[in-house]
Amino acid sequence: MNKEYKTYLRSDAWKEKRLVVLERANFKCENCGDRNNLEVHHKNYDSIFNERIDDLVCMCNFCHSEEHLKTVKKFNPTPIIGRANVRARNKKKRRGHKKRKTINVVTAQ
Repeated sequence: MNKEYKTYLRSDAWKEKRLVVLERANFKCENCGDRNNLEVHHKNYDSIFNERIDDLVCMCNFCHSEEHLKTVKKFNPTPIIGRANVRARNKKKRRGHKKRKTINVVTAQ
């Protein structure tokens, strides 16, 4: 992370956007529904420092890390030293962490 981006993440403008995204998601990870260690993920970095709220997603730290690992794999298929260790550590920390299941509800008429 460069210095300019770190400064931006401490700015009032970012804090306001972050709060809007967290409120939109009802303070839950939009991937798994967890309420702990929430972060805001950029879907893309095309308009960094001027992102639209629609380009931001509320995620728990675990899902956010997994999302970034997918991106790293996509652009760098060569294994990263320690990646397996990070995954193993995250799995130990987050036993029982599952993606939210969708339930189809049928109403009687």
